[in-house]
Amino acid sequence: MIAAALARPQDRPVACELNPLEFSALDAACRGIRQISVQQTDGYQALKALLPPRERRGLVLIDPPYEQPGEFARLPRELLAAHKRFSTGIYALWYPLKDEAPVAGLKRALEAAGLRRLLEVELRLTPLLQGGILHGCGMLVLNPPWGFTEQMQAAMPTLAAILAPGSGEARVRWLVPE
Repeated sequence: MIAAALARPQDRPVACELNPLEFSALDAACRGIRQISVQQTDGYQALKALLPPRERRGLVLIDPPYEQPGEFARLPRELLAAHKRFSTGIYALWYPLKDEAPVAGLKRALEAAGLRRLLEVELRLTPLLQGGILHGCGMLVLNPPWGFTEQMQAAMPTLAAILAPGSGEARVRWLVPE
């Protein structure tokens, strides 16, 4: 809804959801928004079908449910395949901070893949006491737009202080620089 609200007249947002109940809710929420296309499909399949866009520019938000075994292992392959098709695109990959091991593996795989300009943005609301409990989230941004890094470095500490006074922590760093 935020992306749709911020879309310019020339933008063509596409939202993909595979789960039938979630798709119905998304479709109902987007009804009446003229330029957004809502598709009941697997987002990974949509990457293959929709990239590259005819404009040769765009933002791809990848927000998996992380409910399937092997989801963290699949992400680097899918992101690399999408990047190969559309190397100038901006990719934002959301991930939960529950268990550090899968996230660390994801980051290692992406670092080893040879990508450049991969920014890590994380917000931790509580210290990690045990795996399996959501204590924050992160986003890996491939090809962030000009000025984005500085904006995140300014905004994230404030967001952490507002959402978790005294215990919140924000991190913005280059996982893989230029």
